[in-house]
Amino acid sequence: MEPRLTLRQARELLGVAADADARVLRRAWARALQAARPDVTGDETLYRRVIAAHRLLTAGVGGDAFVLPPAPAGPPPRRDHRCELLVSSTLASAGGWRTVTVDGGGVFRVRVPAGTRDGVILRLPRCAPQGGDLLIALRVPGVAPSAADTLRRRFSAAWAA
Repeated sequence: MEPRLTLRQARELLGVAADADARVLRRAWARALQAARPDVTGDETLYRRVIAAHRLLTAGVGGDAFVLPPAPAGPPPRRDHRCELLVSSTLASAGGWRTVTVDGGGVFRVRVPAGTRDGVILRLPRCAPQGGDLLIALRVPGVAPSAADTLRRRFSAAWAA
């Protein structure tokens, strides 16, 4: 059940008198909102109570109580995007730049490090179409994968999906 806020509690929370006009109420609300920011106080409930108090006092509701609005939903989950990039053994040994085109995500220019082995994973933070990380597995034909990359592929549930 959502906590309820009375008119008296709303006035006390914003620090205004019962006969406060719209201008005074707006300024008091702005000060209280600034002081109750969740990133400063760590208390999202207080922030929501300040918003509910403002809504209650500006709505002119004749009732005795006002139900707090529901907490906003967080941002959608980021989804990592996985793809493979085939590089020549010459590029893998010397290093260099390659262009990668991702479905729905654009074109990226990535640096292939010198001495790259088959199975090395490049991570491009926040470059995937849904805002997640772009994970590029480098495939080098004729070059054996490193032991660490073999174990990572074998035991990683992320690559099994």
